[in-house]
Amino acid sequence: MMLKGLHHDLGGRTVDSLRAGPTQLSADVVLAKPPLNAKDWGHQELSGDPRWSLGPPPKGNANFAWLQHALNELSPQGGPSFCFQTAPREGPIRRSGTPDGG
Repeated sequence: MMLKGLHHDLGGRTVDSLRAGPTQLSADVVLAKPPLNAKDWGHQELSGDPRWSLGPPPKGNANFAWLQHALNELSPQGGPSFCFQTAPREGPIRRSGTPDGG
C-alpha cells in the first residue's frame, strides 16, 4: 500500500482485526476496504463488544461492525475513509458515522 505522505504499518502477518478486538490505536487516519457483506463475521462472539457505541451490528452483515471498528480506532481529531458498496438500507447507519449526519 502506498499513499503519498502517509506513514503506515500493515503489520507482519494477516489478522482478522474485527475479531482481534480494539487496539487503542488512536489513529489520525483509518483507511479501510473491509470484506463487503460478510455473513460469518463473529456476531455471537462479539455481542456486547464495547466498539458498538452506535448500536449492535446486524447478524448477517458485517459492514456496520467494520464501520464501528474503524471509528473506535480513531484519535479525537482523526477521520475514517471507507470503500463500501452502496446499499440503501444502510444509509441511516452510514450517516450516523459522519460528523454532520450526512
